[in-house]
Amino acid sequence: MIAAIAAPLALLATACNTVPDGPPDGALGDGRAFEGRVSAGAECPILTTTDGRVYSLAGGGEAHMGERVRVCGTMAEMSFCMQGEGTISVESIEALPGR
Repeated sequence: MIAAIAAPLALLATACNTVPDGPPDGALGDGRAFEGRVSAGAECPILTTTDGRVYSLAGGGEAHMGERVRVCGTMAEMSFCMQGEGTISVESIEALPGR
């Protein structure tokens, strides 16, 4: 049973680790990695990516205000964040070197 759960999680982590800078060509996919800077949003923290796209962060980001980060997550179908091109349901977030 545990192996059945661990395998899909490993695939998600792999997808996140190998697909930088979010969805290509604006297509919003799951298990993507997004890099950018976290700042305060209207309802939720926001991530401004290296290419200027803005996403709300649900479930993370508060501790990383002002930092460059790498976020792994999935696109939320619905959100109360009300800002950006969509909302990322954060699965993991890590600070990147440099400010």
